[in-house]
Amino acid sequence: MFEFYLQYEYWFAAAQLTLAMIGMGAALSIDHFVKVFAFPKAFISGLVLQVAATPLLAWLLIEFAGLSPGLAAGIAVIAVTPGGSLTNVLAHISGGNSALSVALTASATLLCLVTVPVLLSVMIRDVMPPDFEMPARRIALEIVAFLLTPLGVGMLIYKYMPQNRGWISTFTIRASLVVVTLIFFGALGSGRVDWSALSYTGVFVTAGFGAALMAMTLAIPLLLRIKRKDQAAIQIEIVGRNVNLGVLLMVSVFPATAQLQGGAPDPIGATAFSALLFYGGFGFAAMVLIAAAHTFLNRRVLSNGRVGIGRRQGSAERPGS
Repeated sequence: MFEFYLQYEYWFAAAQLTLAMIGMGAALSIDHFVKVFAFPKAFISGLVLQVAATPLLAWLLIEFAGLSPGLAAGIAVIAVTPGGSLTNVLAHISGGNSALSVALTASATLLCLVTVPVLLSVMIRDVMPPDFEMPARRIALEIVAFLLTPLGVGMLIYKYMPQNRGWISTFTIRASLVVVTLIFFGALGSGRVDWSALSYTGVFVTAGFGAALMAMTLAIPLLLRIKRKDQAAIQIEIVGRNVNLGVLLMVSVFPATAQLQGGAPDPIGATAFSALLFYGGFGFAAMVLIAAAHTFLNRRVLSNGRVGIGRRQGSAERPGS
C-alpha cells in the first residue's frame, strides 16, 4: 500500500496543488485587484513582507543558527511559499480585508515563478551536499503547470460560470484537503516523514520561525500605521504558508527514488518533509489564533460604539426631561 504512495508521490502532490488552486481561482476576479490597488500602501507592505522579509528572516536563521541540512531545507521551503487559499477564508471570518488577502495570495503566487527557484538556490545551496543540484527549471515548469495554470482556470470559472463557481470552489478545495490527508498518512507510513529526524530542536526551531513571523507581521504594520482590517489580512497571509506548494517542492527536490529501489529514506528529505508538515499544523493553529483575536477586537469595538451611542442619546434626553 505504502509502496504505491512512494511510486506516485509526485502525482499526489501535483493533484492536491492543482485542486487547491482551481478552488482559489474560482473565488477570484480582476475586481479583487482593482479594489486593493486603489489603496496600495497595505498591499505593497504585505507583498514585501511575503516575498522579501520572510525569506530574509529564514536565510538569517539558516546562516547563523547552524541548522542541519534537512532542517535548513525545511525552513527554506516554508519561507519561499506564498499564502494558501485558507488564508483568504480566515481573513474574511476575522473581519479583515478579504480583497487585500486575495490580492496578496494571488500576487505572491504569480511571483513564485521567479522567486521560488532563485531563493531556494541562494538559501540552501551552501548547506546541501557538494553534488546537490537545485532543479530550478523543473520547479519553474511545475509552478506554471500545477499552480499558475489551475489558478487561471479557476478565474475563468469565476467569470464565465457564475452559477457554478461556488460549488466548484468548495468541492475542489475539499478534494485537495482529502489528498493532503492521503499524502500525510502515505508519507508517514512509508517512512518519508520521520518525526524522530526532526527532533526537539527541529520542533523548537520551526515553531520559533513561525512565532517570529507572527511578531514581524504584528510590529511592522503597526509601525506603518496600516488599518486594523488590513493588518489582520497581512498577519494571516504571512503566517499561513501554502503547504500544498511546499509538498510539491519537497518531492521535486527530494524524490523518493531511493526508497523505491530498496534504499533507506533520505535523512535530509525526511527532516525537511517533517518540518514542513509540522509547520502546516503550527501555521493553521496560529492563523486561527490571529483570526480569533481580531474577531474579538472587532466585537469589542462594535460593543463600545453602541455603548457610546447610548450614552450620547441618554445625555441628550436629560435636559428635556
